[in-house]
Amino acid sequence: MSDLEQLGLNLRPHTSAGRLPTELGLRFFVDALMQVGDLTEPERESIQSQLASVGKASRSMAALAKP
Repeated sequence: MSDLEQLGLNLRPHTSAGRLPTELGLRFFVDALMQVGDLTEPERESIQSQLASVGKASRSMAALAKP
């Protein structure tokens, strides 16, 4: 963490505070996200399948919670 602070990517407002990203740190993060690239079709299908199953579980739990 101190290395990131020395690079100007995060800061610690005071001794007992957690660290916060600086504007430069946020820009670095966003730029890195933009370099990830597109998903392959199998990756996309896997994510959609996982989200669909979570949605089904959420709806089932909501139905059980109704009086």
